[in-house]
Amino acid sequence: MIFLVIIEFIPKVLVFAVFFYLYQISPFKDVVQRQWWAWILLLFADDISCYWFHRLNHEVCSFCAGHIPNYLSIYMNLGTVLRQGVGERVHKFFFWIWIPLLGFDPLMMFTIKGVSLIYQFFVHTELINKLPKSIEFIFNTPSHHRVYHASNIRYLDCNHAGILIIWDRLFGTFSEELKEV
Repeated sequence: MIFLVIIEFIPKVLVFAVFFYLYQISPFKDVVQRQWWAWILLLFADDISCYWFHRLNHEVCSFCAGHIPNYLSIYMNLGTVLRQGVGERVHKFFFWIWIPLLGFDPLMMFTIKGVSLIYQFFVHTELINKLPKSIEFIFNTPSHHRVYHASNIRYLDCNHAGILIIWDRLFGTFSEELKEV
């Protein structure tokens, strides 16, 4: 984790500069600004980018190599989320490059990304079984995320969600966690 923070600092500064440039040339920046509704749209934009980032980390071999450290833990706990591959830093931010072109401020983007990461700490646990069905239907939950980290054939390449599990339901990558018999 410490190595990752050091390695990611310079790329994040560069990415922020690129995002800021793209935001500056966006014809929509004066429309979006920091309106209340823009934060909601940005959450959805960030989350679908997160979905495709996670999904393609499973489907593209060169991406998969950088994502492997996230699966090295036998147990789901808060430390599991900190196991991020350094190799992902090469391609990660390309999944979000379209968002500043829509007029979203990079400071907003990094704020929402932080909210998403905080939420994703919550789903890395074995302490919570299932949440109410309405929450399980819309949001990524610990139950859904255990499927993502599982090695059972039935669960491979499923539940790539960040915050919203609706993307997995929409794109056919959702799998319900089943009780082991």
